[in-house]
Amino acid sequence: MNLISYWSNQTVQNNLRRMLKSAGAHQIRFHGLRHSHISYLLHNSVDIDYISKRVGHSNIGITLSVVYSHMLKEKEQTQRELALNLSG
Repeated sequence: MNLISYWSNQTVQNNLRRMLKSAGAHQIRFHGLRHSHISYLLHNSVDIDYISKRVGHSNIGITLSVVYSHMLKEKEQTQRELALNLSG
């Protein structure tokens, strides 16, 4: 059974809010967990093509869009620094 389609959006949000409060964690909406997951994968150098497929984007361009492009630019800077350090 798919719990997300079984539970109402409000039920999911209420349970998430309660669990986060109990854990003393920052409040986040349910959809925010998706963004956090993608950001975590990008930060840990998981292949962008795999991420795009994992989250059900119809093409990699959606994953590379403005939503996550800032993270990719940060990774590019890190890679540039790594390459320069290797050369000398």
